[in-house]
Formats: sequence, C-alpha cells, structure tokens
Amino acid sequence: MSTSKISESVAKSWEDTDIRRKRSDRHSILCNGVRFSSFTAALKHFGIPDPTNKHIKTRGLLTSGKSLREIWVHEGNEYVFELADPLGNSEPSAADSDMPAATENTSSDMNTSLLNQILYGPPGTGKTYQTIEKALEILDPEFLVENQERSALKRRFDELVEARQIAFVTFHQSFSYEDFVEGLRAKVENGQLCYEVEDGVFKRLCERARKSHADASDAADPDATNEARFVLVIDEINRGNVSRVFGELITLIEPSKRAGAEESLQVVLPYSKDRFSVPSNLHIIGTMNTADRSLAALDLALRRRFTFVEMPPRPELLNDVVIESEEGATINVGHLLRIMNQRISVLLDRDHAIGL
Repeated sequence: MSTSKISESVAKSWEDTDIRRKRSDRHSILCNGVRFSSFTAALKHFGIPDPTNKHIKTRGLLTSGKSLREIWVHEGNEYVFELADPLGNSEPSAADSDMPAATENTSSDMNTSLLNQILYGPPGTGKTYQTIEKALEILDPEFLVENQERSALKRRFDELVEARQIAFVTFHQSFSYEDFVEGLRAKVENGQLCYEVEDGVFKRLCERARKSHADASDAADPDATNEARFVLVIDEINRGNVSRVFGELITLIEPSKRAGAEESLQVVLPYSKDRFSVPSNLHIIGTMNTADRSLAALDLALRRRFTFVEMPPRPELLNDVVIESEEGATINVGHLLRIMNQRISVLLDRDHAIGL
C-alpha cells in the first residue's frame, strides 16, 4: 500500500486544540491489538510521527468519535487504531507494554473482587483454557503462584470440582431457566406420573455457598475458619437466551444486591416458592465468543452486571517460529498471523480474528 498525504479533514481536525486533546487523552486505544492509555502513547510506542506528517495515509473518523476504527499507513506499515472501550468498560491500560492488558496476570486480590466477569474474544484465544487459572486465582491463589505447570493446575481444578466448589456449564439455545435455577421434573412413583421441583446448577451452587458462609459465621473462632468461595464457570454465555435463563436472578447477581450487602434483595422462586438470594461468596466466570455475537449486541442487563476482560489473539507467542522453504525463503509465523488479523479487522471486523 503506497503512502500518501493525510486526508484534509483529519489534518484540519488536528489543528483544533480541543479535538487534539480529546483524541490524545480521552480514550484508551487499541493499536494492532495492543492496548494503550491514550492515542499519544500509541504513537510514541510505534514511533509514528505527528499525524499531520505528509507521509501518513489515514482513513476513518476516530478523531470525532463517529467511528471506532481508523487505519494509518506509515513507511509501508499498516496501523489499525480502535477505541479500546466503546461500551464504557474500564480495563487496565498497557501504555508501555508489548502485551494486551487482558492477557497480563493480575493479583489475586483484584480477581477475588470480581464477582462477575466475562472473558471475551475471537475464537481460539484461550478463553475456556484461561477459566482454570481464573478459578484458581479466586479459590487457591497460593497454589497458582507456586505451580505453573498446566497439568498441576488442571489437577487442582478437578479436585475443586470434586469438592463441589466449582461448577461448569455450557449455555446453548435449548438451555433454560429450569436447567439453570429450578424447574418441574416428571417422575413415576408407584406407577403414577408425578412432578417435583428440581434445583438447577446455579441454585445448587448458591445453596452450598450459603451453607459455607453460615458455617463460617457460626464458627467459635472466626479467625481460624476461612469462608469457602465458590465459582460457576459458564462457557459460551452469549449462546444462550440470557434473559430466559437467568430470569429474575439477573438482578440478584449484582454485588450490591447479594446477600449481606446494604442493598441486598430476595425473590420468591416461581416453582418452589422459596425465598432466594445470591450469596456474596459465589463468583461467576463466563466466556464469550465474539464471532458468534458481538459485544455490542449482548443483552444490556448482562453487560451492566459483568466486568469484561478481553482475550485478544497473541501472535507474539509465535514470533520465534520461522518456516523456511527449500528455496531459502523464510516466513515468520507470528508476523504472518499479525498481518492476517490486521486484514481481517479491516475487511470484516476484529471479532473474527484468528486466535492463538
């Protein structure tokens, strides 16, 4: 792609001091998949000169906020700039890092404070894979720090599943409120067909979490008894009908509405008529494939109650993988994947990028 002078409208916008300040400092920016705290930080990181430089070709309206994407070409290299948080989600910045913030390890204290989080990104970026580490950050952070081998982490995860501190479920189009919370199930007794209320996976885990909280509160020495935490992993959370599956409980999962909080709420369940609330020691980790449904199209009630953690492709992991042909030509696989994803972002959208 040849270089050309910056478009007249964009160059003119940079002459406006107010627009320039907003563009430089107002939004977190993604440049080629890397998160930066500001536009200025991204320019500095990639060594891109002032945007009014005649050797930069620009397409897009990122300055005015009317578009989420803008493409620059400088010295033959293409740079795709995007607003990092178009939905208003606040994610940590990586102003001077070579890695997207969403892939960096965070402290266990930060993760235990995230009662509801969703890992989102294109297919193949390791969202379900990462749920094991996310669960251990909450339930056994010391073990996670001391053990980095995947086999050890998976073994500990399985132990916590057996101990019924972790439950795993995958949403799909047929998954319903009756599967998730409670519903009527038919059974035969003495040759007669009858119905009874059966708890779903979410209600069962809530009951175990509530019992653990009560046992810790009743302990003779509270300092010697740590309240157990519980984790519900919901894979492919956006593939189910969220409003239908969660029902009235979409309100109760908010941290401020959970049991023990100042604004705690209870509801009466439709089948059992039990009074129900969500305990504060239950964490929800969801995964979302953005190629199935974009983040913007996700249920607004769900978006407001979850913290979204981006899982972008990480082509830098393949930077050391080089393929050499018989003729002596070489291909850097990491660079190849990076360029392919840049093209996909331009021609389609970044939600359909190729993961790693």
